[in-house]
Amino acid sequence: MAKKLLVVDDEKNIRGILKEFMGAKGFQVLTSRDGNEAFEMFEAHSPDAVLADVLLPHLNGFQLCRRIRSESDRPDTPVFLMSALYKTNKIQAEAKFKHGATDYLLKPLDLSSTFKKILRSLDMSEEDLRRAADEEPYQDGPDSDFNPPPTKSAPPPAPVEPSPAEVKVPEPETEPAASESEPAPSSESPEALPDVPNAADFSGLSALQVFLGLYRGQRTGVIKTTQGEIVKKTYVAQGVPVYVASTRPEESLPALMVKDGVVTEEQVKQALVDAKENHEGIGRALLEKGVITREVLSQYLLKESERRLEDVLHWREGSFQFADTDAFLAKIKRPPLPLLELAYQHTRNGALDELFERRYARAGATVVAKVPERLPAIGEIDWDTKDLMITTHIDGQRTVEEVVRESGGDSTTAYRTIGLLEWAGVVRLA
Repeated sequence: MAKKLLVVDDEKNIRGILKEFMGAKGFQVLTSRDGNEAFEMFEAHSPDAVLADVLLPHLNGFQLCRRIRSESDRPDTPVFLMSALYKTNKIQAEAKFKHGATDYLLKPLDLSSTFKKILRSLDMSEEDLRRAADEEPYQDGPDSDFNPPPTKSAPPPAPVEPSPAEVKVPEPETEPAASESEPAPSSESPEALPDVPNAADFSGLSALQVFLGLYRGQRTGVIKTTQGEIVKKTYVAQGVPVYVASTRPEESLPALMVKDGVVTEEQVKQALVDAKENHEGIGRALLEKGVITREVLSQYLLKESERRLEDVLHWREGSFQFADTDAFLAKIKRPPLPLLELAYQHTRNGALDELFERRYARAGATVVAKVPERLPAIGEIDWDTKDLMITTHIDGQRTVEEVVRESGGDSTTAYRTIGLLEWAGVVRLA
């Protein structure tokens, strides 16, 4: 059964970011905007963990934590408190030892670190969480913005507001009114994204577009990429690269180890002799000689393929051939390579800006929506908070132009986010 996470914050944007990120990682996320409502949701929906801000209306985070510890039938539930204002060591210590918080986190949150802390509190791995989520169909958790729980007949306890002497709350910012002279967004219907052919050069599609197209189509096979004398073969399982072979010597496992100072060139030479005599790989030879550990070998086997994939994603010249086959699946047992993370970093550097500008500027009046079954892919990316905020505005109701405007008005950044996710099949233009 999917694990439930209750997120409590009076700022809608923060709730949205946390719901997007934690939901993509595998949690069923419930959200609430005040402490009283959060406790009612806790009682009604039995979340496995709670992540709550300290400054909340009606019942602050400290009180919420104490009520969970003293009044609920699940007092051992992990409760993480967070704040951008209360940062002293005394407050952090009191949150844990006086109010019973599992941990106290400072805003702005490091999303990946926060996710890992919550997982550790549940004694789970990412694989455990994903398996639990896969056991039942994806469903959105209750959201107080749309589904406030019924109010109980018993009156809530009196709120305890922080003393003005302890914290200065900034004045709310007012959003500038939209200019009446703004041009209306284009209503031109966008063309469907192209399918990846089985053979072509990179003049029509860059290597990045080709690999994202394979991911979008969830294709399985081997893609051979050629640029001059450089040849690479990437093995792809349901769109996800799992291994990359390359003719470039500097991308080989021993070359990477020597460069990082893990082994010496002399140790590599001796291991190569053993590898040839025993008909085994250089990595196994280094392992058997005691030069490296099994953990180091696993780390560098992954790094070897990641480096090769990262390089080929930059190609704009050369050609490729793709063969649909699953014959390699029984032989190649490797963890998936971080294609979307590498693609994200590449697009942030402007690799496809011209393409994205041309497509999405013309599709401003087109609604953009998430593809529910592909949402876990969002969790494969180590997002910048600003970029993740953009994904929270993609809801199947807003147009491209509205997503741009309501996420801050930076069209280049918004187009990069929408473009990456559309090419990966995670969102679509409706």
